Amino acid sequence: ARLTDATGRPLGMRTVEFLFVPDFLAGSGQFTGRHPVRIGQAKTNVTGTARLRWQPALTGPAEVRARVVDDERLLGAETRLTVDLKRIESPEPRAIRPLARVRRLTAVAAWGLTIGVWVLLGLTTGFTLSAIRQAGRKAQAERQQERGEPREVPSAG
Repeated sequence: ARLTDATGRPLGMRTVEFLFVPDFLAGSGQFTGRHPVRIGQAKTNVTGTARLRWQPALTGPAEVRARVVDDERLLGAETRLTVDLKRIESPEPRAIRPLARVRRLTAVAAWGLTIGVWVLLGLTTGFTLSAIRQAGRKAQAERQQERGEPREVPSAG
């Protein structure tokens, strides 16, 4: 909606309320009168333009209204536009796509981290066992030397 004064100058920083007036039950006998449904508010910018993103859940003829709600001089000023809503396009698939990529990357990163931890744990365990065996051989050789026993020479096979 674009808000201007009587001379055509834009009116910025005003709150505009947007209303939706569905026509889906008109003439059915179940619906008496057309009741507007508030769909949101937006502030006008320096050009007097207020924008609101809205995803209707109905198709067919409808009326959209815009009115100023925070300027006493403009209370009651309202504009109406009749539209014929042809299709409903869900905003969710576009919103989900980037998150699907993050989910895949997170899964790959988690698996990579898990494998890395297991490799590190295996290497640490291997080095620790090797160091324990080496320390055990050294201690055994020292005890044998203290007792005067001959040293064992490891076999080549």
